[in-house]
Parts: sequence; C-alpha cells; structure tokens
Amino acid sequence: MLAFLRARGFAFGVFVGQPGGLGQAVAGEALFQDIAVIPILALMPLLASGGAPLPSAEAGYIATMPGWLHAEMVMGAIAAIVFGGRYASRHVFRFIANTNLREVFTATSLAVIVGITLLMELLGLSPAMGAFVAGVVLANSEYKHTLEADIEPFKNLLLGLFFISVGMGMDFAIFHLHPLGIVGCVAALIVVKIAVMFLLGKAFRLDNAQASIFSVVMSQGGEFAFVLFQYTGSLHVMEPEQAGFLTLVVALSMATTPFLMMFASRYIMPRFMSLLPDREPDTIDVSNAVIIAGYGRFGQIIGRFLKAQGVPATILEKSAEQIDAVRKFGAEGYFGDASRLELLASAGAAKARLLVVAIDDADKALEIVRLARENFPNLKVYARARNRRHAYELDKAGAHLFIRETFDSSLRMAEAAMVSLGYNQQEIHEKAAKFRKHDEATLRKSFEFFEQEPELISFSRQASQELERILQNDIATENEEIREPRLVKA
Repeated sequence: MLAFLRARGFAFGVFVGQPGGLGQAVAGEALFQDIAVIPILALMPLLASGGAPLPSAEAGYIATMPGWLHAEMVMGAIAAIVFGGRYASRHVFRFIANTNLREVFTATSLAVIVGITLLMELLGLSPAMGAFVAGVVLANSEYKHTLEADIEPFKNLLLGLFFISVGMGMDFAIFHLHPLGIVGCVAALIVVKIAVMFLLGKAFRLDNAQASIFSVVMSQGGEFAFVLFQYTGSLHVMEPEQAGFLTLVVALSMATTPFLMMFASRYIMPRFMSLLPDREPDTIDVSNAVIIAGYGRFGQIIGRFLKAQGVPATILEKSAEQIDAVRKFGAEGYFGDASRLELLASAGAAKARLLVVAIDDADKALEIVRLARENFPNLKVYARARNRRHAYELDKAGAHLFIRETFDSSLRMAEAAMVSLGYNQQEIHEKAAKFRKHDEATLRKSFEFFEQEPELISFSRQASQELERILQNDIATENEEIREPRLVKA
C-alpha cells in the first residue's frame, strides 16, 4: 500500500510539469475517480434488495427508511454540505481568524471535518467518504492554505490508520481459495483500465507517449473502491465473500503500480523518446567578441550587464524551452550545445575574445573549457564554478578565471548580518574584502596539493587560523600584505 502511495506521488511529481497537459490529466483523472464515488454511494441504497430498508445495524429513524428515500437524503445532505461550505464557511472562518487564536482555528477546522464525517456515517455512508467531502468543501475556502497547514500533522497519521483498517479487513484466505480467479481479475482490471485511460489520454489531446504513461500511472484501482465494497456489503448488495474478493483484487492491482512504473520508465519512455526528432542547432549569423554558453540565472545577469554597457554577446543555450523563453523577452539567443566544436566555431570562437561558461552542469562545463582551450588557444575562458573542487578542476582544465557561484552572495549576506548586529559598516566591508582576498589566495595555493588530503587538511587549518588573526587585527593595518600560509606536512 505504501508502495502504491509513493508511486502515485512519484507520478504526480514527475508529470505535473510535463508539456501537453500530462500532469493535469493525471491529477484531474485521479480526482475525478474519487469524486465519482460520491454519486455511486448516494445511489447504492436503491440497489439494496430492491429498495429494502437499511440493515438493522443502522440505528434510528434512518434505519426504517426505504432505499429510494435514503438515497434522496444522502444526495440532499451532500448538496447542503457543498452549498454551505461554499457560501457559509468563509464567514465562519473569517470570524474565527479575527480572534487571532490559531488553536481555535485548528479546533474549528477539525470540528467541521468530524461533523461532516459523523453526518455521513449517520446516513449510512463511510466516514472516509465524509472526510473526503469535508476536504472538498474546505478546499474552496479562502483560508485553505492555513487550513492545510493546521491539518498537516494529522494527515499522515489518519491516512495510515485508514489503510491499516482496510488492510486488516482483507481476507487473504480468499486468495488461496481462488488464486487463478483473483490473478485473472487483477490482470483484466489493469488491461481494461489501461485501454480506457489510453483513450481518455487521447481525448485529453496527449500524444502517444504521454497517453501511454498516463494509462500506466492510472492502471490500478482507486482507494475509494475499498469504501464502496464495504458499503455494498453493509447494504447486502453483494455477499461479504464477493466484497472481500473484489477488495483483494483492487489491493493487488495497487501493488503492481511500482512494477508497472518501472516497466514504463525502462521500456515505454525510451522507445518514444528515441522517436522524437532532435532539434537542429540554430544557424548563427553573428560574430561578437563575447560568447556566453548557458543562459540561466547566472548567464542572464552577465548578459544583461554586458548589454547595458553596449557590449553585444552571442548567447548559446542547449535548452529549447529556455531559449524560447529568452526570445519572448526580446533577447537574442541561439539553440545549441556549446560542448560541440562545430557550434563554437560557428559562433565565432576563433575570432572572439572571451568565452563565458555559465552552465550549471559541472561536468559539461569542464568539457566546454577543455574543448575551447584545445581548439581556440587565443580565446580567454571564464567559467562558473560550483564549489572549490569544481574550481580546482576548471583551473586544471585551463580556465583563465573561475567565479564560485555562491561565494559573492554568501559573503555579502555575512557582511549584511554583521552590520545588522550593530558593527560598523565600513569596518565590516573592509574585513570582507580581506576575507575575499585571503580566501582566493589560499584556494589558488591549495591547488598545488589538492589531491593530497593530509596536506590539504593541514593547509586548510593553518589558513583558517591565519584568517582569524588577520580579521582580528586593527583596521589600520588594512593595506598590509596578506601572507600565504606555508604548507606544514601532516
């Protein structure tokens, strides 16, 4: 059961952002399946022994009602809950929110949920269905985000209890009595549902690859089937053995979800992806002094600054979505992989003065730096470094300059933190400059033995001690030369 929940969550997380509405189709179909249970449960009493009264287990006046009247009461109660939740709950929660007491807000939220759940149980429906209706009602509230945060601690606990109760109600002895029948029904359920979901996927205007993934993701039975079968058993619509048989079929279909997802990711997706034509790199008809490889957050700042100074740059970006977005905002960019020699050559790397490698893929950045240094010796290469190790690799690959992507922003944040604590701004700014100079000097020095861990550790400790001494000195010595720590053999 936990595997099913993880697989369903994986599907939602992976496919929500996919093009063509795949994520919306998965989420929408899953929600539609759950909502569809409401009218089914509401009409189920009509099937109870041809309109016979409810079982004696149902106490009170409702137990004596005929099936058709009970069905009308269920539909009327749900309509009243939805109507009240949409138009009355906002006023109630606004009044509660004005008290500024979060405990009262949480208690009111739980009271609404428990009240609706008890009403559904009184009408002969499952408490789980009552909780679902309550969730639909509260989701329309303007305070839904606050409600979600308040109920979050209870969610996983109650969800676990729900599936534990369902699991305890399963009779696996039925599997030993009818193994072939259960396996056949599970296979039939999956096959039929895959076929239906594939047709729905095409109706949602998904392509064949997306419709295939969509159908596999939605191939298992829904969790509210347990509620439905339990309810049919209480109404004697079907025999308890039949309800137990079908409950086991749905549970086993859920157990197949992780395996079907693995099968889809290994065999279905690669097959369709291989059929997709690769987008050809754009033809580059300009030659500028600066080439920027990668136009994400890092590269955009560089490009915007250069453009503001009247310095044009040739932008190379291997993400088709990113380059299309860049063009929407009026910037000129070219689609292509800068790690390909022919693309760098067509971008004018032989005549350019500077190549800025601003991509966030550390291995790809190293590949581009090596390629540029080997084939365009007169081209200066500046690169974005992810960390100290990446900086070392870039330096070894021949980059003329590397900039650690988070160093400047982190140092500025530390400087601002010190000023906010009451320290003199000018003094802290000067100490930050010393910190920068010392860190860059020691980083360069550490490259001489970066692969030798004992020496590197000893050097780092000595560098840290010297940095503390420098920052603790009087500001009057700000122009003194920062001495590099000497290597002490470990």
